[in-house]
Order: sequence, then structure tokens, then C-alpha cells
Amino acid sequence: LLALAFAVSLARTLPGVPGHAWRHPAWRWLCLFVLIQGLSVYRAGFALMVDEFLFLGVLLMFPFVSVRLVTDEARLWRYVTGSIAGAMCVVIFGLRAVVLQLAAAVGGRAGAYGMYENHNDYTFIILMILPFIVACYRLASGVLLRTLMVGCGVACVAGVFLSLSRGGILALMLEAVLLLWVSAKRW
Repeated sequence: LLALAFAVSLARTLPGVPGHAWRHPAWRWLCLFVLIQGLSVYRAGFALMVDEFLFLGVLLMFPFVSVRLVTDEARLWRYVTGSIAGAMCVVIFGLRAVVLQLAAAVGGRAGAYGMYENHNDYTFIILMILPFIVACYRLASGVLLRTLMVGCGVACVAGVFLSLSRGGILALMLEAVLLLWVSAKRW
């Protein structure tokens, strides 16, 4: 059903959504990633492959819905700031749990238990939102918004380190290098 919905949606052109958005290489790579991940569990049986496709279907839905919602610059700005605000609720929840030594901080690790079940999932949301925070900082003209973005960035970095996720910390380092590289080329 999900595949059928994508096929029908890709075939239809929407007003305000350029047709070339679906031909972007990032969309193809994401579809290939989901396909490979689903097929990679073939030894466990067909049912597990279907479960994997359904689980990773969210990775396809997010950019799919994003492209359909963002049709102009004003909507893009609202979309990005809304995404940052939502992700910061998760980040602050995890930081608060560690600082107040709540039961939600399992093993003293930052995490948003109940929403993101382990520290690796917690760092995933942080690593996904951090480039948007950096972009907003670079585009912001007011002192208040720039200060808020610096605070969000510091909270994200603290969240990754307090999660005690080795993979999250390594991914944060790689992301920092990539962000510096991209901003140095002024893309």
C-alpha cells in the first residue's frame, strides 16, 4: 500500500512542487538505501523483510512529505524552524533527565525514553537537526535568533556527549567536519 501511494504520488504533479524534485539523486539514494536494508534481512524470512520495509518506510515518508509541503521560501523557513523546535523538545528532555538524575536517564545517559528508546536513537535526532541549526544561524540577522541557535547548537553537542553513544560522538565529529567543509566552500 505504501509503495502504491508513492507510485501514484510520484506520477502526479502538484501545483507548486517542481517535477524535478523526484529526480534528485538524494531521493534515489534514499530509496536504494531502504531497499538494500529491507533485503539485507532475507535470511530471517519474508515477514522480517516486510517489517524492515515498514519500519524504514518512515525514512521515505519524511522527505516525501517535506517536498510536498515546502513550495516556497516562507514555507521552507516555517518548516525548518518547526523541525528545530520539535527536535529541541527531545534534546532538552534528555538533558533534563541527566541533570535531574531522573529515571528516564537510563544508566546516566541522555535519552528521550518513551520517544527515542535508546541513546543511539536520541543522538540520531540531534545529528539530523544540527545542520538546520547551523544554516539558521548563518541566515539569521537578529541577535536574539542567532543567540537562540547557538544555544540550540550547544545543547545538541552536550546531548550527544551526555548520551555516551560512541557512534553518536563519532558521527558528530564527522558532521562537524562536513559542516566546516561545506561552509568553507560557501555552498
